[in-house]
Amino acid sequence: LDLAHRWQVPHIVAMAENELVGMVSPETLGELCEAALLKALPKLRSACRCFALTNPDVESAISREDFPTRAQRELRHLLHPATSKRRRT
Repeated sequence: LDLAHRWQVPHIVAMAENELVGMVSPETLGELCEAALLKALPKLRSACRCFALTNPDVESAISREDFPTRAQRELRHLLHPATSKRRRT
């Protein structure tokens, strides 16, 4: 995936993305979500978000120190959306 993305070979990136969608698990969530965000892979990002919403173990996984920062931010925002702020007028 990294090589195909670096060398801009979109059909290989798409093939890799489709394979990675089926590999999302509690163990791979951080790395795959990070890759989806950094490489702008919408299918993989969506799969990671759906997995996070339906798996009760995700909350403890994203709290680990070794969980990738970007993925942590993305999933925390998904699981705990901020309340909307009122504008002062």
